[in-house]
Amino acid sequence: WYLENGIMVRTGNVKKDNMKVLNENAVKTEEARLLYVAMTRAKEKLIITGTYDKNPVPIVGLSKSLLDYVRYVIANQENKEIRVTEKTIYEIVEDFTKRYIKKSMDYTSDTERLLDMISEELKEDIISGTDNPYSFVYPYEFQTGAKAKMSVSEIKHQEMEDHMVIEDTSDVYETDGAAEEADDAEEREEARRKAAMRGTIIHYLFEKLDYSKVDSKEELKKQFEDILEASIYSEEEKSLVNTMYLTRFYSEEDDSIFMRMKKSFMNNQLFREKQFIAGLGLDEIPGYDISELEQSSDEDYTVIQGIIDAYFYQDDGSIVLVDYKTDNVEEPKELIERYGAQMYLYALTLEKLTSRRVDDVVLYSTRHGEIHYTEWREYKDKKSEGSEGNY
Repeated sequence: WYLENGIMVRTGNVKKDNMKVLNENAVKTEEARLLYVAMTRAKEKLIITGTYDKNPVPIVGLSKSLLDYVRYVIANQENKEIRVTEKTIYEIVEDFTKRYIKKSMDYTSDTERLLDMISEELKEDIISGTDNPYSFVYPYEFQTGAKAKMSVSEIKHQEMEDHMVIEDTSDVYETDGAAEEADDAEEREEARRKAAMRGTIIHYLFEKLDYSKVDSKEELKKQFEDILEASIYSEEEKSLVNTMYLTRFYSEEDDSIFMRMKKSFMNNQLFREKQFIAGLGLDEIPGYDISELEQSSDEDYTVIQGIIDAYFYQDDGSIVLVDYKTDNVEEPKELIERYGAQMYLYALTLEKLTSRRVDDVVLYSTRHGEIHYTEWREYKDKKSEGSEGNY
């Protein structure tokens, strides 16, 4: 670039032009390699569709498309080993349709005849005392249904199918009551969408909360409002959350979850929104039949992944796990029934990753406050026995 009479002029140079040619050739070479790989996968017939100029290119370097590459090779092959037929798109469709109809013929009679032959063979084996080759039962069939990788959310939803309701409570957000009186599918879906977004925003507020600046409910409310104002959420989305209602999280009691989390925050021992991935044995994951697990080995495990809302270390080194819930439930026990599997997996994984004991699991409900689930270790046993236990 240079200026001449106030005009910006672009000029090239030999080096730049050579680099451009080399780059273009490198791209074409890679495209040709991929084309070769794709074409050599065909065993009997290969159909290539595309457009091209009427006359084949005289040299391969003038090819404008991958089809030009192919036509150049065909036109210059010495022994004519490749037999080529050019067809219109209509001819290709007609040919495919005929083959599809042929493959879709009813083979019921052939199948029945084959089954009769197998049946007769089995009868002969039984009479002669020969072992039945078709009686083999695969001893690890139950493992074929075990997933190699699962998210905590997947397992949670499997376990809470009997408790499916619209999450969140109208006290947490500004509403005209339409969501509560949702009478049709469209309104219910809209209510679910708002509830999901509301839950996401509330989790975000707790994640970004600076406990060092909070010494009163008023300061907590201001913190939430400042975080919300600086967020990327739209005004409509922000209006879903009533920050005044969330100030019930504040407490001056030393044993409250707020004060404990604040103390940990000041000591850099509070961890929020932590992603994890870990391997759990099949016997540790809810949903598997215990009787079937006798056939599994120590090497059988499933990779579990998820995101923990928060956890902190206590003075004795043990861990307190915290999870925020915005569900609209009448009784605190319902949250344990819904999220027992989730809390069990979070706590179990946290112990494996930190080599520390999870002493308490706290579900902080925006409606009911603190809910302590100290019996989380017994979740899987109680689930297997069909008992809900005492929470």
